[in-house]
Amino acid sequence: MKVLYLSKTDPQGASSRYRIYQFLPLLRENGVDVEVRPLFDARYFDIIGGSDPKKPGLRRDLKRAAYSLERLAARIRQMRGASGFDLVVLEHQAFPYLPPVLEHWLLHAPGAPPVVVEFDDAIYLTRFHHRKIAWLLGQAAGVIAGNHHLAAWAGQHNPRVVIAPTVVDLTKYQPRQDYGARRPFRIGWVGLPYNFDQLETIAPALEQINRRHPIELAVLSRGRPAISGVPVVELAWSEDGEAAGIARFDAGVMPLADTPWTRGKCGAKLLQYMAAGVPAAGSPVGVNRDIIQHDINGLLASTQQEWVEALTRLIESESLRRTLGEAGRRRVEDAFSLQAWAPRLAEVYRRFAR
Repeated sequence: MKVLYLSKTDPQGASSRYRIYQFLPLLRENGVDVEVRPLFDARYFDIIGGSDPKKPGLRRDLKRAAYSLERLAARIRQMRGASGFDLVVLEHQAFPYLPPVLEHWLLHAPGAPPVVVEFDDAIYLTRFHHRKIAWLLGQAAGVIAGNHHLAAWAGQHNPRVVIAPTVVDLTKYQPRQDYGARRPFRIGWVGLPYNFDQLETIAPALEQINRRHPIELAVLSRGRPAISGVPVVELAWSEDGEAAGIARFDAGVMPLADTPWTRGKCGAKLLQYMAAGVPAAGSPVGVNRDIIQHDINGLLASTQQEWVEALTRLIESESLRRTLGEAGRRRVEDAFSLQAWAPRLAEVYRRFAR
């Protein structure tokens, strides 16, 4: 079986990396040959994102415009020859800065195979995209959604919705054996700079903890969050070094403000921490409540005081760190591993294919 996967980014993008690139070898073992054609290449994170994506500037805007036009031409070329595949999987949309012209062509070109839309963020909430995404899902042969919240929205527009959670490759994460903590205690976060605002929501809690216990915030990313009152250690992100960086955390955090957008998140950070046996704490928002069973395989915290209490417990108790870290690893093994989900995803593709 041959599948054309039109991804949003190359493997540097977390979404595309987790939704398709990591699956390729195991899908091939299960009889599904996938060709991935990314819309945005390695330059995307410097030109479109960068270390400070919210910083205005004419030069940056001109670079973005020129790059977007270049990638529009590339996406048109990528879509040619789709009729030679048994299935097309479209991550999010064909091109985000236009009405659904390319999507219409992809769906209705002569000899077009079935097109399935996959999404793991609430992209229908972004500017100008609500009607477009609703139309696209309604026209597609099916939808692959990253969690129940996204699936519920997709189900309003298409009856053929499958939930495939974000998963991690267990072979990249060695379970922790030693739960003795470093001093200062290292609280870690991994992610892209445009999500720093979520991490910054717990800055008051971190500052309060640091007055009692020496801590440092390790940020595995491409920049530095606007957090003061606690030492920040910048760890340069790379795909090959990501797991090793997470292994250096004493605890991992995934704070989220409770909004319609964050309820669509798929919990990759938590899964990475837990796969490494790193005790995890997260906000009880969206899929985080499904991944973490409070006080069993992780901790949930909403208010600043709850964050202070949760992280203080981890700092003060090696036995709690071990209990939650080991249980977190088992949770990923049981429900969120690449090894368990690859055969299931292959079967999903077969069901949707012509």
